[in-house]
Amino acid sequence: MWMLGLGQPRLIPPLTDAMTIQMGGDILGEMVIFIIGATLIVGEFKRQAKNDRLKHEKHKMHREKLEERIGDLTNKVTRQTKEINELRSKLGNRETYTETYTAYSNTGDLECN
Repeated sequence: MWMLGLGQPRLIPPLTDAMTIQMGGDILGEMVIFIIGATLIVGEFKRQAKNDRLKHEKHKMHREKLEERIGDLTNKVTRQTKEINELRSKLGNRETYTETYTAYSNTGDLECN
């Protein structure tokens, strides 16, 4: 009242029983609506939090599977690279042996003639 510039109330009329019941019913009704609204908001918040958590876990599992797959593929590439190098070294040894054998047999043919 003071903020509105109305001053102090001079006369406050007493509430009748009907007005008391009406005001109590209004307050009770508003309180019920408020509690229902607050419950719905809290429920929606929890539902969204649960969905976000499930989504996060799903992405985490997918990422872990991808990382595992990448590790497997890396190991496979490493193993295959080693096998390729071994085969190249064997092929190189064979070529060296073939060159040596060919040179020796060509020399022998020349001496026999």
